[in-house]
Amino acid sequence: MTDATTELARDTFVRIAMAPAHEGQLLRGAEALSHLLQRGHTWAGYELRLSELETLARARVQSLGPDSTDAARARAVLGVLREQGIEGNDEHYTAVENSFLDRVLETGRGLPITLGILAIHLGQAADVQLVGIGFPGHFIVGTNLDTDSPTVFDPFRGGTRLSLHDLAQLYSAATGRTVTAQSTVLRNTLAPAPERAILIRVANNLHRHYPVSYTHLRAHETGRNL
Repeated sequence: MTDATTELARDTFVRIAMAPAHEGQLLRGAEALSHLLQRGHTWAGYELRLSELETLARARVQSLGPDSTDAARARAVLGVLREQGIEGNDEHYTAVENSFLDRVLETGRGLPITLGILAIHLGQAADVQLVGIGFPGHFIVGTNLDTDSPTVFDPFRGGTRLSLHDLAQLYSAATGRTVTAQSTVLRNTLAPAPERAILIRVANNLHRHYPVSYTHLRAHETGRNL
């Protein structure tokens, strides 16, 4: 990419990230960041693979029928990722490719937040409401968060459904603070994360991971986009 093209790609990411929340913002923002930081050398099969997943998600949700619950519909979307072998990259967690949406679809491995963005997008494609949750140390997704029984999933762990007890343990492990399943502190964390905050979190991950697995120069460049 030329300097002019790089600036255009950077401006595109910033424009998407700073726009008012709208459907498709997360996906397009993540795509723009991937394009920018890979100098335009993104995976050629990305669009086709994404379309395949959208089709599978729609079909799976439609098969449930019109009386299906929000929880069942959300579980069906997460099930598509699991069945397609798209899950967390435990072995190489800090690899920068885990933050590039096209590479996640190419390799089937990603970070909690990129997998979460993918799950949210597939939910939108299938008319299923899934929102991102900026949980301490671990991005998750869910629906019906303001009810007594929120439905929460972990895309990094094959779409496992997380109970309030599971979430309390996850919170305690991440913060060192013991909470109960019914604590106000825990419930306050189960709030939809704004799209802009999610995209900034993706960029922050890259800012941290580039010095580990790539170069300090690219880490500096990533920081400029925040």
